[in-house]
Amino acid sequence: MNLRAIFQDFEKVVKSNSNISISLFDPNGQLVASSQYGDTDLDLRNLQDNQTHVVVYRIKIRDSFYGYLVIKTKEVYKYLNEIGAVLFETFKTRIELEVEKEQRARILSTNEKLTESIIYDDNVNVSLNLMKQVSLRPDVFRIPIICLNSLSFTNDVLINLKYKINDNQTFYSKINENTIILFMHVNSNQLDGYEAYLISILKELEDWGLDHTTFYLGTLVNHVKDYQPSYHQALWLKDYLSISKGKILFFKNYYLTYLIANNKSSYFSFEGYLEKIKQQKIDIVEVQTILESLLDNDFNLSRTAKTMFIHKNTLIYRINKLEREIFGFNIRNDFKNKIFVSSFLVYIKYIKIR
Repeated sequence: MNLRAIFQDFEKVVKSNSNISISLFDPNGQLVASSQYGDTDLDLRNLQDNQTHVVVYRIKIRDSFYGYLVIKTKEVYKYLNEIGAVLFETFKTRIELEVEKEQRARILSTNEKLTESIIYDDNVNVSLNLMKQVSLRPDVFRIPIICLNSLSFTNDVLINLKYKINDNQTFYSKINENTIILFMHVNSNQLDGYEAYLISILKELEDWGLDHTTFYLGTLVNHVKDYQPSYHQALWLKDYLSISKGKILFFKNYYLTYLIANNKSSYFSFEGYLEKIKQQKIDIVEVQTILESLLDNDFNLSRTAKTMFIHKNTLIYRINKLEREIFGFNIRNDFKNKIFVSSFLVYIKYIKIR
């Protein structure tokens, strides 16, 4: 911290009053700077003996001693102590803000190293040591959140985000101009309704300054070794889902999509059915609507027809056509066939969003 620079900004406050001058001394009593031209030979010991024209304040912040601020007048001034106290508190507050800013920068720097360790390093001990440096507990529940901004995150947003979140067990790091990774802490008393809790927090952050942002959430975990897999789940959401900005996406809601996307052997089967749909010139949107409605209504034909605003016989006709011309089996009377329909529906969505 450049104390001289802070003093030089501050001395402008008193320069308009020719009767008052301020001086800054280091912890050893050596003069650092003075607002009064020609005060280069000031002696702190002599100044401290003069109680009528001078007040001396020790600059101590968070158990660290930075030196002395001396306020003096050319002649006896009745309100010297009162004016001096105000000036000193103002100067001290300015230093406290700078100390806080430096501490935040140090924490952010460690958080950057910690985030890199989690993402790229398989040695959990590296992450544990970094967490210890910034007093992060390794046994609490956290969820990795990739915050992707369609514009860019400013440095002010990055620095002030910690105060907005106001949770010393949450840490984060800026990966690039458009991406922040949050490892959001979830208290044990929030676990039952953690999705609603996180949505409310992220909505607040969006209103505060993270606008134009999409949030991709991994899985809630409470072991450091699980941070990396959970982060990769959030990363998969970001890379594979084409979603408009302002959305909050939980990996758990796309787990079936993830399984199908990573099971390449199922592609050939599903792609064959998609090819049949194209050959028969059947509307893929209609297929999706029928299958979604069946699943939503537990394959009950009456409820499904009512949901789709069509006659039950019309629905049966359309299902029979799909079974006969596309699938080649009854999609309603067997549990494993219902699972197939669910997976195929997810595959259709996956193809469309890719």
